[in-house]
Amino acid sequence: MSTSPDPDSEPDSDGQLIREDGRSLLRFRRRYRFTTEEVWDTITNPERNGRWMFSTEFEPRTGGASRTDLGELGTVEGSILRWEPPHCLEYRWTEAPYPGQEVAETWQVRYTLRPDAGGTVLVFDHFLPEPRRPEFAAGWHWYLDRLAALLGGNPPPAVMSDDDFDRLLDRYRRRDPAD
Repeated sequence: MSTSPDPDSEPDSDGQLIREDGRSLLRFRRRYRFTTEEVWDTITNPERNGRWMFSTEFEPRTGGASRTDLGELGTVEGSILRWEPPHCLEYRWTEAPYPGQEVAETWQVRYTLRPDAGGTVLVFDHFLPEPRRPEFAAGWHWYLDRLAALLGGNPPPAVMSDDDFDRLLDRYRRRDPAD
C-alpha cells in the first residue's frame, strides 16, 4: 500500500495505507459525478446511508451523537468528532466484541468531500481499528462501490456480503502490507 499522503492526487479505487500526522490510516479517493450536497446527503441521511452500508443517524453537530443499526449484530452509539456540511464528517464508535473476539474495537472514520469539475471527490480515511487489516480495506472498498451504485441510480441489494466482497477480500489479502 502507498505511503503518499496527498489527498488531492488523482482518485484511486483501491485503499492505500498511508502515514499522516504520525499515524497509519487507510485512505480511499473516489470521484463521483454528483454534487457535494448529493454525496453528503447519501452519506449522512439514514434513509439513504442504510441503502449502501448500515443505517446511521447523526446528531448534526460536532460533539453530537451517532447511532448505527447493525441489524442482527445490534446497534452502536458513537460521537461526531467533526461535522462540517457538506465537506467533512468524522466520527468514532465502539462495537461490542463479535463472537471469537476478546475485546471491543473502537472505530474511527472520516469522509472529506470537495467539489471537482463535474462532481465531487471523496477522500475516505479509516483510522481505527488497525488500518492494515485486509478485511477493513475490502469492506470499505465494497461499501464505497455500493455508494457509487446508489448514487448512480442502481441501489445495491441489502446484503452483508456477496461475491464482490469475497473477491475484494482475496485481492487485499494477497497484497503486501508494505505496498
